[in-house]
Amino acid sequence: KEKGMNVEVIFVSRDKDQVGFDAYCGEMPWVAVPFQDKRCQHWSDQFEVSGIPAIVILDAENSVINSNGRLTVAADFEGTTFPWYPPAVQD
Repeated sequence: KEKGMNVEVIFVSRDKDQVGFDAYCGEMPWVAVPFQDKRCQHWSDQFEVSGIPAIVILDAENSVINSNGRLTVAADFEGTTFPWYPPAVQD
């Protein structure tokens, strides 16, 4: 957002307890879904999250842009290829 990108990061916890959630979430600059909110498990299943941390990038209509956002964002922390669509498959 600081660079004018239209993006919102939402932390969805898979922590096992409130203490872990509070410790981890307290370090984050973004909004968070409350601990043990039922949507967390739903989204985890919907987006097939198998490990943490995970980043799933959605568009404005909540369609998946990139389900492997963790590696994508880590490789482009400055956001030069935002919104991080995966590369096209070459024939």
